[in-house]
Amino acid sequence: MIGILPFLLTARSAPGTRQPGNAFVYVKTPAGVAAGLPLTNVFSFETHRAANRVGTFSFVVPADDRLDIDGAPLVSDIVSGWTVSILQENNTPYGAAGVYLVKDGVIERREYLIADGGQAINFAGSFRAVSLTRQQVHDPLIYEDQSAGAIAADIAGEVVLTPNGNTTTVKVDFNGGTRYAALLTVGELARLTLRENWDGNLEFTRIDGAPDSGITLINVEQAGPELTGV
Repeated sequence: MIGILPFLLTARSAPGTRQPGNAFVYVKTPAGVAAGLPLTNVFSFETHRAANRVGTFSFVVPADDRLDIDGAPLVSDIVSGWTVSILQENNTPYGAAGVYLVKDGVIERREYLIADGGQAINFAGSFRAVSLTRQQVHDPLIYEDQSAGAIAADIAGEVVLTPNGNTTTVKVDFNGGTRYAALLTVGELARLTLRENWDGNLEFTRIDGAPDSGITLINVEQAGPELTGV
C-alpha cells in the first residue's frame, strides 16, 4: 500500500499545472485596511498547517519592497498585529484557483537579515486562530446537551464549520483556560479535530477518516493482514 502512495498523490493533476510559481503577500493593517498592492518580491516563505494546533508561517522580503502612499517602504510599516495572506501561483490546494496558503495570518515577529545588495526582513507569525489562545474564559460557561457546532460558535464568537450530518451533543462546563483550549475540549468530546481550512475559517473534521488529511485512523480489529502483517 505504501509503495503506490506517490502515484495516488500525483495523479490528481498534471505535473505541469502544479509547478509552483511566484508568491504574493497581501497585507492588512490591524484595522483590516488593505495596504494597497501586494508584496511581490518574496524571497522565500513557509507555512505549517496542523490539526488541533495553531498553524505558523514566515516569509522573507526585501526591506525596501513596495512603497506606501507617502513614498516610504511599506514593509517598514508592518509590525506585530498586521495580517497577511499568502498566495502562490500554481500552488493551490487540490487544484482550486485563488486559494490562499495562509488567510489573514497574524504577524508576531520581524527580523532584519543581510541579503545580496541590501537588507531583507523575515516576518513570522501564526494563523488567525491565534487570537483565541489569548482570550481567557473569565466567567463560567455551562452547556447542557448542545450540539458541538453551537457550543464552538459560542466559544469562538463565529461559526465553526462541522461535518455534514453530525448531530453529536455534549455536556460541558468551562471555568477557565483559553477559548482555543475550550474548542479543543469540545472537539475531543465529540470526536472531532479542529483546524483552519483553506478559506481561513475554523473547522471541525471527524477524527476517524478526516477528509483531505492524508491519514485515516482505524481500530486494529478492523485492519486486514496487509496492515497488521499477519
